[in-house]
Amino acid sequence: MKNPLGLRVMPLVWLAFSIAYIIFSLSIDPRKMPADREGWDPGSNAMPLGVGYVMAAMSGYLVITDRKRPQADTSETDVPHAADDGRDVKRLVLATIIIALIYITTFRFLGFVITSTFLVMSLTYLYIKQHVSFSDIGEYLGFLVVSLLANAILYSFGRWLMRWMQYYGRTLEIAPLQNRMVVGLIALAAWSLLIAPVYLLIRRTGSWKQSAGSRAALTASLTTLGFYLVFQQVFRVALPPGLLAW
Repeated sequence: MKNPLGLRVMPLVWLAFSIAYIIFSLSIDPRKMPADREGWDPGSNAMPLGVGYVMAAMSGYLVITDRKRPQADTSETDVPHAADDGRDVKRLVLATIIIALIYITTFRFLGFVITSTFLVMSLTYLYIKQHVSFSDIGEYLGFLVVSLLANAILYSFGRWLMRWMQYYGRTLEIAPLQNRMVVGLIALAAWSLLIAPVYLLIRRTGSWKQSAGSRAALTASLTTLGFYLVFQQVFRVALPPGLLAW
């Protein structure tokens, strides 16, 4: 079936999943922390709603901007390539569904950091590659393990740093360190100082354009840690720590 609008399938599939995720998030009972006297807690459904809105916005942007280029007259030699493209689309759709199901079913057990890193890393890698092939499994798994370990280390370091600042802020009565937003910004600056050299090294070696895994891993780190700071540190949403419960 021809696509008269020239739209790619994957952004449409991801947009549909984002809308379904938002609908699912709206069905969650918005409970708030009993000790929230200042009204900072937006409710238990704030985190999934925020993720859903961001995914929907990014998918909508891709739907509008990422269109297929018009092709010249097709010949008989183009038929095998069209069949390959069709199989790639089906595999991408199936892989997206499997990744989404793994994320939803393991979110509470494995925790926010691990599952979100897996989700962003996997989908970014698939979208950059634009196809699913068994030959890419080794590269994908390698970068996935690196991304998970890096985010676990960065998350642990950030948790220790924020707890240390809040403790000494209360003990020594340092007002800025008693502010959760200030503490979060300092942690963000520390994470940026650790991630920036890795990014510059990747760009200098030229592997940024050549390796989909390096781009996907870096995107997963920035996105996951950024969401964690916004929802956990600023809005005080109780994100499940999962396996990183320390």
